[in-house]
Formats: sequence, C-alpha cells, structure tokens
Amino acid sequence: FDPAPYRTQTNVCSWGVTPDRDFGPTLSVCLRFTAANALIDPGIYTLHSNVRIPPISGVMLATRGFENRPAHRYCAPDGSSGCAILRASHYNLAGPLLQVDVSWEQPSVGFKIESVVFDGNIDVRRAGGRSAYWNDNFGKTSRRNEQSNVIVQNCNSCSFTGMVSVNAVAASGFIFSGADGLFDHTLFQGNGNGLNKAPNFGEWADGLTVVSGPRVRIQSSVFRDNSDINLIVAGAAGGQIVNNYIESNTNFAFAGLMLDNFDISANSDMQGINVEANTINCNLMCGIGLNIGPYIWYWLEFSNGTQNGGSTQLAMINGAGGNVRGNTILRARQGLGVYGAFGFSIYGNQIQESGGFSFNGRQLTSAFDMDDSSRFYGALDYARQGIPTNGVLINNLPINTANGVPTRDINAMMFATKP
Repeated sequence: FDPAPYRTQTNVCSWGVTPDRDFGPTLSVCLRFTAANALIDPGIYTLHSNVRIPPISGVMLATRGFENRPAHRYCAPDGSSGCAILRASHYNLAGPLLQVDVSWEQPSVGFKIESVVFDGNIDVRRAGGRSAYWNDNFGKTSRRNEQSNVIVQNCNSCSFTGMVSVNAVAASGFIFSGADGLFDHTLFQGNGNGLNKAPNFGEWADGLTVVSGPRVRIQSSVFRDNSDINLIVAGAAGGQIVNNYIESNTNFAFAGLMLDNFDISANSDMQGINVEANTINCNLMCGIGLNIGPYIWYWLEFSNGTQNGGSTQLAMINGAGGNVRGNTILRARQGLGVYGAFGFSIYGNQIQESGGFSFNGRQLTSAFDMDDSSRFYGALDYARQGIPTNGVLINNLPINTANGVPTRDINAMMFATKP
C-alpha cells in the first residue's frame, strides 16, 4: 500500500492519545501519512511497542510549537522544557524505539527530528529478570543493536536538533549512517550500564554511534554518562566535530570520543575531518579520553598486523588533511591515544590530570600514547603537538595474552590503580 496520495502536509500525531495508550502504532501511521510536519503535543507518551517506518524524506518529527526554531538548546529529559517525551514502558521488550527501516533499497533524504526526547527507560525495562532477557535474546546475539533507542541509517542530509536520547537498555542511544548529517544542540545521556554497574556482561551503550557519516556535523551537543563510547564516529571524511561537551560521572565509559572504522575498510576514510574545541571531562570514569584508530578495540597481533591469529590486516584510519586540535581532556585514565591511524595533524590539545594508572604493577598509562604503526605512518606532528619524540610513550597500554593472542586490554582500565 502506497500512502503517498493520501498524505497531508501537517499532522498532529498526538490528537486523542491518552498517557496510558500505546503511542507506537499511532505515531507509525502518522509518519507514513505526513508529507512535511509530524507534530506531537508536549507531554509524556508511552511506547508499549515501537515505531518502525520505511525510508522517509522531507518529513520533520517535532514537538508542536518547537518546529523550525533555531537550535539554541536541547530538550530537558524530564519534560520541564515542554518537549514531547517518547518513553518505553515495561511491556516494551523489543527495540529500537524508532527505526527507519533500511531493508528498503532507497535512502531517506531530509528527514528531521526536532526537540523530541527518546527515553529507553533502562531501569524499568531491565528490572527483575528482564535484564537477563535482554542479554540472552539481544546482547549475546546478532540483534544487539536492536536495544538502541533510535536507528536511522542510509539517511542523507538528515538533521537532528534539540533532540535527546537517554536511558537506552544497551547498544546505543542513536545509531546513524548517511551523508551530510547534522546533530546540533543534542543530548545523549545515561545510555546503557557501564562496567561499574554491570561487570559481568556487556550492557553498555554508546551515546551516539555514527557508523558512516561523510561530512557529518556534530556540534554544540552534550554526551554524558554513556557507557561504551560517549561519541563514536566512523567514515566521516570532511566531517566537523566541534564545540561538544563529553562527561562521565557515574557510568564508566571505555572512551569519551573515538574515531573508528568498526573494523570495516570502507569506513576508514577520515580525510579532512576537523575535531576541534571539544571538552572531554572523564572524572576518572573513562578508559581513554580521546581515541583515534581501531587497533586497541580489536584482537590484533601488533607485531605482524594479523587479527585473531589469522592473516587479515586491520585497516588503519586515513586522516590526511584532518585536524585534531584545541580539545581539552581532563582526568582520563589514558588521555589521548592513537592506535591505527595516519595523516592527522594533532596539536594544541590540553591534556590535564590524565594517565599514571598501573596495570600488573608495572605498566602505566599516560597523557599521550600511540602505537608503532601510527608512529611509522606519521600520525603526529610532534613539533606542533609540543611533545618531543622521546616524550611520547609507545605501546604502553596493557597487553592481554588470552588465547595466546596479544591485544590491548581496554576493559582492564576500569580496574587499574594508581601506583
């Protein structure tokens, strides 16, 4: 059925919806029959079920009265700023809350979300035996990403302003892919359970996961207490990651900000990216403040570049023409690390009160670290960074030889101690 002939320019999706009613089916239909503006009145809306729609173009989902406002702040997660909140209920044992279905061949174009809160309600949905349900049926399977709050992929020229994603049960607050995306004045907070809360299994979640985002712009946004990587970006050639605030207080994160490729060669292009004027305040609850490159995240034999004892070379990130500059990293267990990246100019970053944690009583973390491969390919401009070559610690992070295959043990950072 093609709803196109029946679409209207503007629909108020929340008409007639009561707080106890499942808003999922109503919103799904509303989005499919809207040509331009799908509006939701301020208030809290319950999602017993989730919203899954085919590729969508030219449509804005927004809180009524907030549409097309200039971005100047994100919504308050508690509703005090008057935004619509879409909150999963304890009946909701599937996910994500909103997904633009990528099984269709055509991309979405120009889809917008403005001033809407997505609340995964982690404490309620993981209460009692439900946590084991999520782990067994999603976390330990190929369906892990379905635990995310929002998945929007293959979406070009799509924008998200004033939007909030909080309390995802695992995986990510928001998974995105597409060219020329924009995240402006957004908030990602409290997604997943970190190792300090769930040490026995990976209930962690990124704040925002950009799987592939050429020319993506992530700006003036806040990433707080997410439990995998607060902000992780791949395939973002020509992108801008500027003026963001990243903070960990009560939920341990493996890293504050990471430039990655997810072990996919096609996502290794970071040429011309600009990572600038971001503040990463770990409060000792991040493993690495700012991580560039994939090597530390994957089982890798550093001496010959093979993975899992096999012959596959792990792709490095190409940052030619890219800058990582003017960022501030505070109180990270490892300040800045470069592992499997080349071509970046990295300079003018302030790294304070970071490093000095011991592993096995001998290995220490540092303010700045890089691996041999990145050093060989000239990832750093030492003079501009202000660190002499002999002052950079090489390969100083811990080695785990489980199964006879050396790898950097990022998990161990949670349990490292000051000597």
